Amino acid sequence: MNFDPKCRFERNADSFGVEQDGGLLLLALETGRYIHLNATAHAIWQMLAAPCSFDALCAGLQARFAVDATRCRSEVSALLTRLVDARLVFVRACEPGL
Repeated sequence: MNFDPKCRFERNADSFGVEQDGGLLLLALETGRYIHLNATAHAIWQMLAAPCSFDALCAGLQARFAVDATRCRSEVSALLTRLVDARLVFVRACEPGL
């Protein structure tokens, strides 16, 4: 899924996570779906503790990990698609100037 780089993403408050095997096991209480996140995806989940834009997520990962911009954007987009589909994360309206 292609996301507008300025849209904000926000965790679903009706989710539960537990650290497991160096990552995080997430459960969407609303749907009963769960997803296991590796360490990098767990870092994205941590950044989503507060609403965060796609660009900010990518910038945060590039500052923390050795990853080029193209791969980072592709991987973040793929993860956000999974999280949105599982209703673990919501896409919020885009706001000018983010």
